[in-house]
Amino acid sequence: MNKRIWFMASGAIALGVVLLASFSSDVAVHVSEQQNRAGSTTSAVSAPSRMADPREDDDLVAINAPLERQQGELARQQWIDQQLAEAWLQQLAEPGNQQQWIQQFWQACRAHDCDVALADLAPWLSAEQLAVLRQDVRNFGLYHEQMSNLVMSTELTPQQRYEQVSYLRQRQFGEAAERLFGHEDAFAYYQFAYDQLFQHDRRSLTPEQRLQAVTALREQRLSELGANRDELLGAMQAYQQDLLLLNDLSADERAYWQARLREQYFPNQSAEVAAHEQRLAQLADQQQRYQNALAALKSEMDALADTLPAEVWQQRYQQQLGELRATIFTPIVVN
Repeated sequence: MNKRIWFMASGAIALGVVLLASFSSDVAVHVSEQQNRAGSTTSAVSAPSRMADPREDDDLVAINAPLERQQGELARQQWIDQQLAEAWLQQLAEPGNQQQWIQQFWQACRAHDCDVALADLAPWLSAEQLAVLRQDVRNFGLYHEQMSNLVMSTELTPQQRYEQVSYLRQRQFGEAAERLFGHEDAFAYYQFAYDQLFQHDRRSLTPEQRLQAVTALREQRLSELGANRDELLGAMQAYQQDLLLLNDLSADERAYWQARLREQYFPNQSAEVAAHEQRLAQLADQQQRYQNALAALKSEMDALADTLPAEVWQQRYQQQLGELRATIFTPIVVN
């Protein structure tokens, strides 16, 4: 049932119940007055008292229950609408990353009626705020359709593909594109610049210059993100990116810079991070030794395949495989 028709129907039911209650009250008063007058003139004859029929209470409950359910559902829906409106106001107060909220709202309402869903938020939004939301939802539907039909050459670089998407957004959303996609744009172009530094520029830089370059890059590209910066590039992600810039150094030199970076990014947990990294390195080494030993065992057993019965060959292979695993996969102890 249409929400407004249902609301009008529930209002009519409520009015009918009020009138019914008022009419019942008048009748009860009228009957009571007649009984009082009868009692004063015929005191010699006492009228038998009438017991209340419990079924009358059940009837009232049955009449009121649907109305109460409807009123409860209406109150619940109004609460949901209010929460959505307040969430949108918060989005407007923090521009730069509104695309996810708009996308979720559009996906939820398009299966029914987005105009009705938007109208339900009107009591909690100004006309301007509601108009902005309505335009964003409309544009997002058109943008989704255009993205579904967008075909890009596989020969394009990741940055070229992203720039095509960015151009489409600018064309569809206009000035609102910055409010909706600004943070994503900033982080994307930071990643492209970091890739340039990693793939090419670092070759002519010392380790210290590489770290200075990536720090300057973050200040330049990510400063506008504010409090949202850590969500896109937290301490662990930045630490790992810094280490990646140093992966061509000798083992001793890399260990030196890695210790410095641990102190920089994790001053209170550097020992725990070092222990975790040691365990990961040992696990990687253990796995590599297993793969090498397994390849050697398979080569050895393949040479015996034609000289042994299949059952004997399989038994020997399983035995040696078990011994290999027991030898390599011993418990790792972190110093």
